[in-house]
Amino acid sequence: MAGRNQTGGVYRVLTYDQNTTINNFVYMYYETFDIRRDMLPYLFAESKEGMENYPALNFNGQNYSGIDEIKANLFTIGDTNHELTSVVGLLLNQNEKEYMVTVQGTVTINGGEFMFSESMVLEETDKVRIVSTNCRIY
Repeated sequence: MAGRNQTGGVYRVLTYDQNTTINNFVYMYYETFDIRRDMLPYLFAESKEGMENYPALNFNGQNYSGIDEIKANLFTIGDTNHELTSVVGLLLNQNEKEYMVTVQGTVTINGGEFMFSESMVLEETDKVRIVSTNCRIY
């Protein structure tokens, strides 16, 4: 289903199955981040021809591109516990295999509690994977 937003741009609403897939992935991502961070790189897409700077992670203004750079910096964040308050997904294109997902919530990092927001671009091939993500902690 498609509609128009207030500025005239087209947006596409997720089907029930797509929404379920995205929500399951997002909750698995944060659970993996909190409990099994060493497995987190497997949730990122592989680099492709023409997209050598992907996957990409921007964490509080620090850019990391490529799985090796992401992997090297995942453990500098400290112990975390995420609580999600909002997960919203939209289709990015016609083939219905790329999504924009925004997430808000709170995160405890080394005992301190903060608000966070994260925007992810996901692709669905055989599995859902992160192409790029931008996380801000407040």
